[in-house]
Amino acid sequence: MPDWDQRYRRGKPAPKEPTPLLHYLQRDLFSEIRAGVKTGGTVVAAIHLNDGKADARPSNPAFLLEPGELREFFRDWEIGHYREGASEEEGHHHDTAFLICRKPVTTTSTN
Repeated sequence: MPDWDQRYRRGKPAPKEPTPLLHYLQRDLFSEIRAGVKTGGTVVAAIHLNDGKADARPSNPAFLLEPGELREFFRDWEIGHYREGASEEEGHHHDTAFLICRKPVTTTSTN
């Protein structure tokens, strides 16, 4: 979701729910996404994993999650679904982390 930065930073209204994060990774936006999702809001994510497939694209680890990284980032949210593995869609060369989670009424962290 590359346009998150322009649309939701600096106190602008939170996005419509659910918030999709689909095959795009920019780690420095995770804190703002967590803060921008309203209480009870949902995040739906599918992001490629660094699975060791040397010939697959993207190959830059900055654009690939480490196994368990997505689940860890939302560990204090209510995780309804989490899976890591092959994508069911054609054209994806890396395994994918799939997550559906809900921002709880109270969280244990500041974001």
